[in-house]
Amino acid sequence: NTMTPVSRSSRLSRPLFAGIFILCLACSDSSYEALKIKYPPESFDALFAAVKLSLVEAMETGVEGGFREIEYGEDDTGVFVRLLKGGRERGCIGFIRGVSSPEEAVKAAAVNAAFFDKRHKRLGPEELPSLEIEITVIDRLLRIRNHLDFTPGIHTIYIKLLNMKAVMQGQIIQERGYSKEEFLRAICKKGGIPETQYREKDAEIYRANTVFMRRRFADINTGR
Repeated sequence: NTMTPVSRSSRLSRPLFAGIFILCLACSDSSYEALKIKYPPESFDALFAAVKLSLVEAMETGVEGGFREIEYGEDDTGVFVRLLKGGRERGCIGFIRGVSSPEEAVKAAAVNAAFFDKRHKRLGPEELPSLEIEITVIDRLLRIRNHLDFTPGIHTIYIKLLNMKAVMQGQIIQERGYSKEEFLRAICKKGGIPETQYREKDAEIYRANTVFMRRRFADINTGR
C-alpha cells in the first residue's frame, strides 16, 4: 500500500490544535457554569415579580411614550421576556447587552413585548391570566467563525448582516425541533436576511451562553 508521508510540522501541529480545541471547550463550559451560578432558579423570582407588576400596571394605567428603553451600562448581560399563550408566542422583546439592572430591563422588555412587538397585536388585560412568562438571561456575545460552532439549548445566536440583524434564544432550537442549519435560517428569516446568507463572509454570527425559566402568570408571587 502507498502511504502519504506526513510532514514533521503536521505531526507537531495536530496535538497542538487538539489542545486548543479542548481548551476552548473548557472555557465555554466554565463560562456557562458561571452564568448558571450567577443566575440560579431562585434568582428569577424577583424578575418574574417585576414582570408581573409592570404588566398589571401598564394594563391599569396605559402605556405612553412608546417603546421603553433602559439605561445601558458596560455589563455584558442581556435579557429577554417572552410572552406565550396556549404554547404560542404572543410577544418577545429583549436587550442583548449592556443590562446593568436585570429587574429594570425585564420590566421594560415585558411592556415592550406586550404592546410594541410589531409581529403581534397588543396584549389585552383579559389575556393576562392565561399567559406564560419566559425570562432569558445571556452573557457576553462572542463572534464565531464557523457557523455551526454552537451548542443547541445553551447558546443564543445573534446574526448581523449589513443593517439587518436578528437574535433567537438558545432554548428555541429544542422547543421547535430545529437542526442547527434550520435554527440559523429561522433567525435570518426573522431579521429579513436571505435565509442562507449566514454562510456568507460578510455575515457576523455571535453566540452567548443562555439560562432561562418559564412560569405561569397566575403562579407568579409578587409579595402583594
